[in-house]
Amino acid sequence: QKILNNVSLTLSGPQIITILGPNGAGKSTLLKSIAAELYCQSGTIRLNDIDNNQQRLEYLAQIGYMPEISLIISELTVHEQLSLIANMRRIKASEKSIKRVMDSCQLQTVKNKRTNQLSLGFRQRLNLAQALLNEPKLLILDEPLNGLDPHLIIEFRNTLNALKKDTLIIMSTHYLAE
Repeated sequence: QKILNNVSLTLSGPQIITILGPNGAGKSTLLKSIAAELYCQSGTIRLNDIDNNQQRLEYLAQIGYMPEISLIISELTVHEQLSLIANMRRIKASEKSIKRVMDSCQLQTVKNKRTNQLSLGFRQRLNLAQALLNEPKLLILDEPLNGLDPHLIIEFRNTLNALKKDTLIIMSTHYLAE
């Protein structure tokens, strides 16, 4: 069964684009393809004329990706987790970037807490912080509001509204109200 076939998008930003559809419609598959987590059998995906297959590292340097289920290593503290991701992504001035994302995602109060002790809301904040470490031109968010209480949804929206001034944001949801 083909989930995605002959998809063609031309997006320019900064703005927020929401992909709405029921579970199983292909939202995550599309986002994983754009994030270069899945290999496309045909066609190309470009960001600022950089092809995700031909110039993979340059492409990945421009995007931030928050998958529905993110990589969080439970033995690490929040700061250690962000340091690991910054090192893996070869982010220059990583301590400055870590401080910036901890401030913008309101993680300072839990920076020395192990990630396995975080509430779902703080885990989602950490997931977003990981995606923002490299100051991406394109931010991809797969179901970022799942499991958040109304107060955290408002905070998350405020963070996204601040980011949309400089960033193209693509997010998926199956909630029509979003």
